[in-house]
Amino acid sequence: MSLRRLLLATATVLLPFSLFDARAQDAPPEVAIGVLATGNSKAKAADTHAAISRQVDPGPETIVVTSSRRAESIKQVPESVSVITAAEIRGTAAQTVDQVLRYVPSVDLPSVNAASLHPTADSVSMRGLSGTRALVLLDGIPLNDSYFGSVQWSRVPLENIRQIEIIRGGDSTLWGNYAMGGVINILTQQPIKNELLVQGGAGSYGTYRTNLYGSYIATPWARFGIDYGYNQTLGYDQVPVDIRRPIDRKTEDFSHNVAATGDFDLSNSVSAGVRVNWNQVSQPIQNSSLSNNYLRIWTYNGHLSKTFSDTSALTLAAFRSDSYFWTNNTSTPLFNQPAGSSEYVQDSHHTPVDDTGASLVWSSSIPALRVTSYSLGADVRLIEGTDYGYIFSDQTGSIQPLRTDIGRGKQLFTGGFGQVSLAPVKNLDVMFSGRYQYYTSYDSFQRNATSSGNLPSHETYSFLPRLSVRYHLTPQIAIRAAGYEAFRAPTEDQLYRSIVTSTGAFLSNAKLFPEKLKGGEAGFDFDFGRITGQVTGFYNHIDNLLTSRNLTPAELPAGAFFGSQNINAGSGESRGMELEAHYRIANGLNAILGYTYADSPITSNSIDPASVGLQQIMVPHHKVTLSINYVGANGWRITPQLRYLSKQWGDSDHTLPIDGHFVADLTGSYPLTKRVEVYGELQNLFNKTYIGFNDGASPPQLGEPLSVFGGIRIRLF
Repeated sequence: MSLRRLLLATATVLLPFSLFDARAQDAPPEVAIGVLATGNSKAKAADTHAAISRQVDPGPETIVVTSSRRAESIKQVPESVSVITAAEIRGTAAQTVDQVLRYVPSVDLPSVNAASLHPTADSVSMRGLSGTRALVLLDGIPLNDSYFGSVQWSRVPLENIRQIEIIRGGDSTLWGNYAMGGVINILTQQPIKNELLVQGGAGSYGTYRTNLYGSYIATPWARFGIDYGYNQTLGYDQVPVDIRRPIDRKTEDFSHNVAATGDFDLSNSVSAGVRVNWNQVSQPIQNSSLSNNYLRIWTYNGHLSKTFSDTSALTLAAFRSDSYFWTNNTSTPLFNQPAGSSEYVQDSHHTPVDDTGASLVWSSSIPALRVTSYSLGADVRLIEGTDYGYIFSDQTGSIQPLRTDIGRGKQLFTGGFGQVSLAPVKNLDVMFSGRYQYYTSYDSFQRNATSSGNLPSHETYSFLPRLSVRYHLTPQIAIRAAGYEAFRAPTEDQLYRSIVTSTGAFLSNAKLFPEKLKGGEAGFDFDFGRITGQVTGFYNHIDNLLTSRNLTPAELPAGAFFGSQNINAGSGESRGMELEAHYRIANGLNAILGYTYADSPITSNSIDPASVGLQQIMVPHHKVTLSINYVGANGWRITPQLRYLSKQWGDSDHTLPIDGHFVADLTGSYPLTKRVEVYGELQNLFNKTYIGFNDGASPPQLGEPLSVFGGIRIRLF
């Protein structure tokens, strides 16, 4: 039996969800012409809920699960870790999770809100690595889009978050693909009592947000929860007035998210959990009237855990996700007016994707050998996606179907991993982990204007180690260091899906292969009572860097002014430092300061030598954030936040500038009763104007201007 067949057979055994596809068949819309879950047991969900917003007090000791795939004190983790609590989230002016993460050191996100971007443009990275080189999890389930790698932040209503854990530095040893810059794990609330909470609000630019959460404790061993979130905005003028075209419109965005959960104690030592999530994002207008997007994602996941008398545990987890995405891209008719004066749908892409995964993890400890914890496990993931591109032409003087492009393929990831945490001597923590990873892309086919036929398969094997140490010099100061390797495979979008619009051409490349990172960090943690935090310096080197090259004028289609093709460049680096400091100024008054310096050049690129030495795309050299939070005696709250990012670029050759900018936000809340709270939010308080996104696919986009939002939170019972 070949290795591939053996792996696929293993996947079939491990993936009980692989035979289950509850997706309702999506009828293609009419084309217009004109981790892996480990679950959270009842013991882990023993947080108490605040009267109104389910604010969680983390208590004297913060517990994290991401760094070792098991619950442990943050004081035992020799890594650069940040935790954002539910209370801190409530003190921001954020509408979605990405706006919360903007204030975290070393987390790189687009400077335009997710609701104003194309769904495939919601990238996330860390430590200056650019693009999407960070893994985002929701209760241990991969949240990165299976096909594009982007993140749909509307899948996580803010009101349902218990805490967010950010682990910086390559962590592919435990979590596999994408975790090059680090891991962001969003942990949701767990039902602990009967309750019903409602939140609603409205603001500038036709913005509305609603959330409904309910939990029901049916029996002491069966608990259920349901959460519904709705966001909408009618958008603002994103295109600068001096380059605005007649067809340019405000981007409208409507999103729905429903999550239903069940947690069960099957016996004193066996627990199980299930979650079903449905998310839908619709942009009936995206920059222009006929440019529109629709995305629907179903996710099913479950876990089964057995705890043994010596606190050892064995956990089986599985998930199934299926999504359907379509987008219309427009062009100006050649026989009509100048570019941007009118439009027709030049191509309509429809992309169904299935994603199935599972993991089996054993965790325990050996106190006699000073092994504070160890984990052994295996995981597997299979992604199957197809892109159908319906192409139209106006060459004959009227809009006619031209051809149907097809790009499809499969990706299989499987690996075995282990991690051991030691306390060999007093004040010293050592953590070593390793993963043996197998990756293959296969069963691939592509048909477009230039080629048609099957594509060659590609497979790689790699061993990915990580070593982390921390030593407490004094009770107040601990020094820390780590070295690691990580990998990231190209997305199916990068491999098989090409897009051509009136303004640009963005070409896939089926010859891409995974990139590999080697990196390290050194820093120290400090705790002087009222002032706590961490400082870390980092260095990363990437080989086979996945990036893009600009097309030459001769390669561009008629009428296009920009184009790119995905490539493996020679290499890239990121080096810099990050600072995070928490200062308890006085009772009820706290400040959080963050600073990141990232120098991230492409160091070799024979295909596009003009990019060598230039900063990678959408990575600022400097990022400074400051949050000040004051809570009054009766619970009222006010939080100003400041954010500065230096200049960035939207392409590797630095022809698409993104402005450096300073933005101030302000939020406040006031409890009217024990069950009712009102709140208000101001974003971009000083109404700064800046280019926040510029990738060449559409005109440069402005960041959101001054916006006002207000609402009410009610705890019905």
